[in-house]
Parts: sequence; C-alpha cells; structure tokens
Amino acid sequence: MKYPGSPLAISMIMVIVFSCSNNKQPVNTKAKDEETRKNYFPVLDYMKSEIGYVDSTPIALLKYDIRDTHTDSNFIKRPEFHELAKEFIPAELDSPYFQQHFTESSFFDQTSKSITFTYSSTDSTSGLHRVDVLASPQSDGSSKVKSIYMEKTIDKKDIFILKKLYWVSQKSFFIIIITHPSGQNPVTQQIKVVWDNSDQ
Repeated sequence: MKYPGSPLAISMIMVIVFSCSNNKQPVNTKAKDEETRKNYFPVLDYMKSEIGYVDSTPIALLKYDIRDTHTDSNFIKRPEFHELAKEFIPAELDSPYFQQHFTESSFFDQTSKSITFTYSSTDSTSGLHRVDVLASPQSDGSSKVKSIYMEKTIDKKDIFILKKLYWVSQKSFFIIIITHPSGQNPVTQQIKVVWDNSDQ
C-alpha cells in the first residue's frame, strides 16, 4: 500500500505526532487520590470526640477492676481515665494507614435494626487486628454509633497478650486483657469504667 504525499511530509507528520504525545497535560494526582479515597468510618475522630465528651462533662468515673472472681471498685480522676482510654486510639487508626491496611465489610441485623461495619487488618505486623462499629439508622437517614469494639495483640518471644476493647457511646468502656506467658496458663484481667449507668 502506498501512502499519499512525499517521504518528507510523512516524516514531518510523525515528528508532530510524537511531539504531541510527549507533551500531555500532567495528571492531578491529588484529585485522583481524593476520588479513590475509601469512605471508611472515622474511628479515630469519633473516639477522640467521645473522650472529649467525658472531659467536658461534670460526671463521676467509676472503675471496676476484676481479677478471677474478685472485684475492686473505686472512683478515678481524669488522668487515670485518659491512661486507660488511650487504648482506644492506637496509631493504626490514623487515616492514611487505616485506609491502606484495613478492609471493610458490613452486616445489617434485621432483628435489632442495626448495622455493623467490620474493619480487618491486612498487615500481619499490626497490633490492631479488628475494629467493629455498631450503628443504628435514624429517621433522618443518618446513623447513630452505639458502640466500638477492637482487638489488639502483643506477641513477644515469651508472652502473648490479647486485648479486647469495648466502648459504649457516652456511657462506659470495657477492657479485657488476656496475658499468656509461654508454658503457663493465661491470666485474665478485666477493667470497666462507667460514667452513665442508664441502660447498662
């Protein structure tokens, strides 16, 4: 097949096409990142707001310390509350890491009319493995968070620690710590802090 035009003209066209293909407009990567950002529930922001609620409300904080069948209870001050509550704001909840290393699934319970969002870690080195957000749909189309559940582990050479964390919105939190030293029976400690006893 013969092409119309002289070899020089064809060569000029090839140069122009090649030049245009190498002068494409730069891609707006920031806008692209915004488009692909996952619409995960902002667990970290929510937990900080819950802690802020306790700080801003004049309420008593009652702590229960349960070991085996023995329970001690006493009122605590804000510094001890913060020391315990920081378990619920691990570094893994920071938005970029959370969106990159956690997958989301959801389940709607017809009986309780509530929805659970489960976030599972894909990073085997992460201490935080699971986050459950339990919410109930509202009449205005929004959802109200009822509780947050987390599971964390610390795996060292001679000891394995499992922490189960449960936060009831504007009411209380519960921490279960299972410590399993190598070659020994596991030891369980339970800590509960309450500031609203209604509907407990």
